[in-house]
Amino acid sequence: MEIESPVGQLSKLIQMTMVEDYQSCFEDLALCTHNLYDEFLLDCFISRLRTDIKLEVLGHRSTSMTEVQALARFHEARLHARRYLGSTSGFKLPPLLPTPGLPSTGPKVQRSRPPPLEQQHPPANTATPVHRISSVEAQAHRQKGLCYYCVD
Repeated sequence: MEIESPVGQLSKLIQMTMVEDYQSCFEDLALCTHNLYDEFLLDCFISRLRTDIKLEVLGHRSTSMTEVQALARFHEARLHARRYLGSTSGFKLPPLLPTPGLPSTGPKVQRSRPPPLEQQHPPANTATPVHRISSVEAQAHRQKGLCYYCVD
């Protein structure tokens, strides 16, 4: 019975649990390999991370194994916190619009309608009265250099 080489095991290693556990197994296998380039090890480590963590790590374009491992642990913790806080906070904002086919979960609000337009009375005119002038008066004001509001 032949045991698979450390390189073969390393290339098949997948993150199944926490990043810390994956990193520990990866480092143990990497120590048993010889003549592998750092870039290969880095690509191998990143490619077998959980997809949501891998996408975050790839966005940083790190070239150091230490940096990549730290980023993976950071993003794992952030994703865990987001899931944990999102599921246990108990506070959820109601949707802006009702979802068709689903019963409303918010309180029923009785909305009052404004009275019809024909019942509304215009407000009493309390503004300053408007003084209207004829076109002849306007022409006379222009010739004298007066404004339209000035009294002769």
